[in-house]
Amino acid sequence: MPRRLRVASTSIRRRGGGGGGIPELYVDATSLWKMDEASGDALDAIGGQDGTDVDTVGSAAGLVDGARLMVKTSGEYFSIPDSTDLKGGNKDFTVACMFYPVTVTSDTGLFSRWQVSGGNYREWALYLNSSAFTWYVSSNGSLSSSVTSAVSVTSGSWYKIVSWHDETNQKIGISVNDETPVLLAYTAGVYSSVQETEIGAYNAGSTANGRFDQVAHWNRVLSAADITSYNDLTAYP
Repeated sequence: MPRRLRVASTSIRRRGGGGGGIPELYVDATSLWKMDEASGDALDAIGGQDGTDVDTVGSAAGLVDGARLMVKTSGEYFSIPDSTDLKGGNKDFTVACMFYPVTVTSDTGLFSRWQVSGGNYREWALYLNSSAFTWYVSSNGSLSSSVTSAVSVTSGSWYKIVSWHDETNQKIGISVNDETPVLLAYTAGVYSSVQETEIGAYNAGSTANGRFDQVAHWNRVLSAADITSYNDLTAYP
């Protein structure tokens, strides 16, 4: 039986369904998309940066409550307008999502600010390439550096992915299902542009085929204890 996370909670701002409180882990998050809507836009429970539904994203059972189901052949994803809070830059930040692949395919965007159409506007992207999750960052909108998780990905299972840019300690990292983080020394910073943020895609394409739950962004690097808390989360207080 999975452990139920016991955490302090707050009711900073509640939008969408689910429990009445927000776990302590999310208190200082920039944005949290709980992904528990039955249909329509993905509501940001904290920052008000809602994701516009592109091509009718569905719903399904999630890990914490509900989840949003995207079908790759239909090109479904969520589009979030450009926001200072979600930009890259020379700063600490972390992104996370829970993802259940219905099928495992290459060229799958999960959570990104990564545009190449009409110019080079790469910032950061969480990406599934065949059987592994990779975290990309770009220093100038064109070049990229990346780290890849050691966890092998198969269809029909949930994966809890946390990735970050650590400006303070000059590293990028990724951890999947609370694995020992995969780290890369990185000193070049992250490009900042005026593009949209996308959930379930990058470059307004390369869409996902699976379920999403608990998509979040912080302007800090999560601690090891925070990452474990994210992995243990099964319900809201």
